[in-house]
Amino acid sequence: MKDVLVKQFKIADHRIHLEGQARNTYENLMYSKPLIIGEEVGIITSEFRTVRVALIANYMKLNAQVLEVKIVGYKRYKLELRKHLAI
Repeated sequence: MKDVLVKQFKIADHRIHLEGQARNTYENLMYSKPLIIGEEVGIITSEFRTVRVALIANYMKLNAQVLEVKIVGYKRYKLELRKHLAI
């Protein structure tokens, strides 16, 4: 995703922060929070996580705009099934 943002959308490499320790959505935002305190940020996630990410970001008082990426093809069906089984 970082390569897409840099190459296609011309976002400066130094403006993109990746977090690689988290095991779930909550931890991802928790570990990222120190990097983004006081800043307005965009959080890019799959359409299956948009609501969850927005709720957690709001709970953590992050000034964030959550953007969803549509999933197409085979992977969409796999994630859709997983979501329903989790519910």
